[in-house]
Amino acid sequence: MRSSLFCNTSLDYNAPSVDHVTSFGTDKKLKDFPALKVEFWKKLSAAKFEEQPAKTDLTMQDAFKLLDYVSYFDLLKIEQPDNQVQMVFARKS
Repeated sequence: MRSSLFCNTSLDYNAPSVDHVTSFGTDKKLKDFPALKVEFWKKLSAAKFEEQPAKTDLTMQDAFKLLDYVSYFDLLKIEQPDNQVQMVFARKS
């Protein structure tokens, strides 16, 4: 089973300034392509950063290698389940 890892954060995200775009292996100044810049910012502003996957096409084992799940259960003060499948469905009572 493949899945996506989402990064949910409440931090205020300010997009960095984008100066260049890579096209066919060459870097070009984004300001030289105003139509492309408009399309780029439309797509970027339409997507909520917090709802975008941080990493995609992961196995459950790969996702658990990237997560600090021990701290998650410690912070919520709930018992850590015995296996990863149970962890996926664990809920705080």
